[in-house]
Amino acid sequence: MIANSKKYWLTLAIIITCFLQGFSQDGKTLNVNAYGINMNFAIDRSKIKSNELATNVLRIINNTNKDMELMLQITPPAAWKIFGEEGQKITIKAKDSAFYPVRVRPYSDVKGNTNYVVNAFLSSESFTITNAIWYIEVNKLSQWNVYTPENKIYFSRNNDTAYFEIRLSNNGNSDEALQVSLFPEKEIELVNLQTQSSNLNEFSVFLKVGKDTTIRLALRNKTEEFLPESNANISNENENSKVYRLKIKVTNERVADRGTTKLWTGNIDFLKLPNSTKIMDASVESVPMTVELNTYDMLSQTTYSSLNIFGSKTFTNNSILTYYYQADFVKNEIDLKSYLGNYVFLNYTHKRFAFELGDIGSNRPGSTLNGKGIKASVNVGSNIIGGLFIRKPKLFDNYYAEGFGGYHTFKGKKLYIDNYYQHINNDWNKVVGDFGTSDWNYQVARNQMIRFGGGYSLENLNWVTGAEKKLTGYGWKIGYSGNFKKLSFTANSYYGSKDYSPLRGTFSISSSARYRINQQYTLSASGYRFNFNPNIYTFGRLTNDSLYNIQDNYSLKLSYQKEQNVFIFQPTYYTVNSNPIESSTAGMAFEYRRLSKTSFKFYTTAFAGYTKFQRVAGSKDIFVTYVQSSLRYKRFQFNTRYYYGPYYTIEQVDYIRTKINPQKIYTTLFYDYWFLDNKMKINFNINHFYTTIHDRNQFITRPELFYYAPNGFRFSLYARYMFYGEGAYTRNQYHAESNTYTEEIVPESTSNRFEFGAGIKFNVNMPTGLKRFYKVNVIAFRDLNGNGVQDPNEKGITEMLIMLCKNDTITNTPESSEDFNAPVKVYELVTNSKGMVEYDNLPMGDYVITAKPLTTMGGWFDGKTFYRTIDKNKTIYIPLSKGARISGGILMERAKYTDNKSVFLGNIRVTAMNVDNGKTFSTLTDKDGLFVLFAPNGNYQIIINDAAIGSRFEFLQNNIPLNVTKDFENYNVSFYLVEKERTMRISNTNKPVMPIQRSTQNKQITTEDTSANIADREIIDTAYIPISNIKNDSSKWVVKIFEGEGSRETAATFKAINDIATINCVIGVQGGYIYFTETLDKKSTANKLMKRIIKSGFKDAKVVPLDFINQ
Repeated sequence: MIANSKKYWLTLAIIITCFLQGFSQDGKTLNVNAYGINMNFAIDRSKIKSNELATNVLRIINNTNKDMELMLQITPPAAWKIFGEEGQKITIKAKDSAFYPVRVRPYSDVKGNTNYVVNAFLSSESFTITNAIWYIEVNKLSQWNVYTPENKIYFSRNNDTAYFEIRLSNNGNSDEALQVSLFPEKEIELVNLQTQSSNLNEFSVFLKVGKDTTIRLALRNKTEEFLPESNANISNENENSKVYRLKIKVTNERVADRGTTKLWTGNIDFLKLPNSTKIMDASVESVPMTVELNTYDMLSQTTYSSLNIFGSKTFTNNSILTYYYQADFVKNEIDLKSYLGNYVFLNYTHKRFAFELGDIGSNRPGSTLNGKGIKASVNVGSNIIGGLFIRKPKLFDNYYAEGFGGYHTFKGKKLYIDNYYQHINNDWNKVVGDFGTSDWNYQVARNQMIRFGGGYSLENLNWVTGAEKKLTGYGWKIGYSGNFKKLSFTANSYYGSKDYSPLRGTFSISSSARYRINQQYTLSASGYRFNFNPNIYTFGRLTNDSLYNIQDNYSLKLSYQKEQNVFIFQPTYYTVNSNPIESSTAGMAFEYRRLSKTSFKFYTTAFAGYTKFQRVAGSKDIFVTYVQSSLRYKRFQFNTRYYYGPYYTIEQVDYIRTKINPQKIYTTLFYDYWFLDNKMKINFNINHFYTTIHDRNQFITRPELFYYAPNGFRFSLYARYMFYGEGAYTRNQYHAESNTYTEEIVPESTSNRFEFGAGIKFNVNMPTGLKRFYKVNVIAFRDLNGNGVQDPNEKGITEMLIMLCKNDTITNTPESSEDFNAPVKVYELVTNSKGMVEYDNLPMGDYVITAKPLTTMGGWFDGKTFYRTIDKNKTIYIPLSKGARISGGILMERAKYTDNKSVFLGNIRVTAMNVDNGKTFSTLTDKDGLFVLFAPNGNYQIIINDAAIGSRFEFLQNNIPLNVTKDFENYNVSFYLVEKERTMRISNTNKPVMPIQRSTQNKQITTEDTSANIADREIIDTAYIPISNIKNDSSKWVVKIFEGEGSRETAATFKAINDIATINCVIGVQGGYIYFTETLDKKSTANKLMKRIIKSGFKDAKVVPLDFINQ
């Protein structure tokens, strides 16, 4: 009774509301008819979601003087459900009105972003009197997904082209126009397979509701020469390997104000692998060392040499050791002190502490604390606490200055604090000084940062005994930076009093703003003011004519970008006010640069304006300009700069004094030429400078020849030629004895000289222990006779990916690794023409070795995964066994009363699962339902993904057993698909024939089943988790146990969580297995379950929606 009462009042409230709305529309939907009958919907247009009910009220007015008996017909959109009768007879009294509620609901697969029409007709005696229309817009539900089956793809050694796929699906309620943008790194390019062109970086895909598509593209590795020096600074484990990244961005088009823009981004890495690598630097535990010795200006009296020794080592606990030693030899006699070095530096960084020895510094603005000494710090939570002690120029004797300092740094999520203090005693300058600073950075919002800080200094000037001078100073800084949608803004200011030692007499304020108008135009503005007016002391006394310098600079910049071309227009105004000059310059700058990932790059900038001198009486505005250009193509680079007029401040000072208008041009050229199979290189370089002032001319060239020996040595030889010339000019010569000037002519002069030098550079390893490393060769071969041994007639297989990694479950314990949760390093190589890869200097331990073919193997398969202990130099063989070809298809039988709609039988996964070891081999059916796959010998279940077929159909059988032996090369398996409406009876009295055919050459053999029922043919091995048939449901949540697809796991693997969760298993899109828990309705519940599973030892467990099952 109460429930009915609620429905009554709810309906009444809707009618009253809609009635009032109907009158408030000023009759905009009122349908006035000549028969005196008016009808309209209270709401013209409605907007609903695809799962919502649409409600309205139909109002009918009888303006006549008699009662009317009419027929009301309401027509909803096709397949929509209307609550109540569509047609009914109604009676409306004279001068009266009636209200009828109308409720409709869209069908489950209604299309979004579309207007649907509900039509109401009022008729009498079989003709229509009037009608009313109600528009219902179904909101767009954008649910499209992008998936890349492989995020790591390998180039084969003999092919520079690799293929990848992007899979798009539309699970929303509206058609989607998707824009796919691809951003390859400069070393790779996309290729059109038909035209071989490379213009494929952006394209559109139109995807209908409920449809999916697979885009297959090719990517080419541009031809590159391997240069010996290109890997000079790369660690050995990545030697000769190259990784190129392709970034993918997919967006949907947003139509007017309907729908939202969604963005998906992802990456695919393309790898070019070698066939050999060094895991460690040497065969014993060692620290790498690079030795470089260069001799300069040979064949002269001023010959000198320089010895540099440096290196870096990353240890297993991720700590880093870095060192550098430099010694200069300027005499030809032995001087042992020279071997102590001019510069020595040693640094060790651990995640808990760090220390430095040798030539160090505080690395703080304004600090003079640098020299030879020691520096150390320790990490305590988010804090770093450290200190340093230095002396200069030497540490133990003949030093004139010493000091110490301390610092504290705090790094939080939003707050960063840096505190610093130092004390220094400098006998050379007669100064004892202290200063301290504190700087704070705080992130007030996501894109908003404020900065502030201050400091204090104290100095004692001890030049005059008994009259020491004490100086105190202070300083502060403040700043802000932030983004507001398209606007970014930055403002900074700092101040130092006249005696504040880090920033003497300095005041600066600057700000900049940048507004992105659209994708092509950006507007920026900047300005700063710098005021430098310090107290200068000479021998402890304040200098009367103190130095000052005031600079102002303001500019406005408009940037325009079209494809790869960027144009910048920048009006600028700046002033200089200092002791010798006061000037102002105003002009326009122009800049052009080409954003290109190709080998060709070009850049140019130009400025033109006028300079005015305020203190020079009668001076006129001076025209100034400069042009700068840079061109680069592969290993060739050319730069030039041209100046007209006094552009820089020092030139303006000379112009006021001499009235000579200067012009200058600078030119540089570089080119590297490789020859002799890239074992030798000549580096050409030319520098030329010319100015109209005294016709000065300077030319320098320094070609250098390098030879890269096979043993890793690099030899070099250089020659330098320098030319300097100057024209005749007149100058004033000052004579101090008479305090007079005389004019004299300086004649023109030229000079030139040659110089030669040589060098050698090589790498060695300095042993640090007795721990040995080993050489391991892995050979993959075709095992023709199946004996597991490589016989003389069994050749190696090229283009096999060999993956080697330490078996952490055996060798790694929490005590042996600093980061127990760190991912295991996998060393990947590709076999050469002999089927071999070489791992040099491999640490002792237990390893897992697997192989994967990069090209079609034609039925040859790698054996099981190998587990090997490496404790000596050895060769490991991977035999590939010959398998069989399994083909077949889907045989479909339609029901007697079917709609004859076509059924798409493509892209359905068929998997052959080895029931003994759980290994799988899979493929997808073509558009006709046919498939072909290869599998090695063994006992299999042939499984088809029945979840990919709609609910109207079912497979008569699945999990078909198949024994693949070496006696047969071809097998045929068929799956029978029927419509559920058709009743299928299988007699138990007759033995059915299994849909399996084996063949050797043309001979057909049919095998009969020994069971009475085809449905009983599924083999269930209780040692493994059974395969589940679970469909996608994005409203449910599960805990995924492992990161991706893996091998078949036994039930014992999940023993630790048997009491926590029920584990399900499905076959993924790549043929591997995915394990997850039972479905949960709430994500919070799934998160709690995930935490318990992680504590049980499954570190990769994570919560995901149930939408990853292959459809």
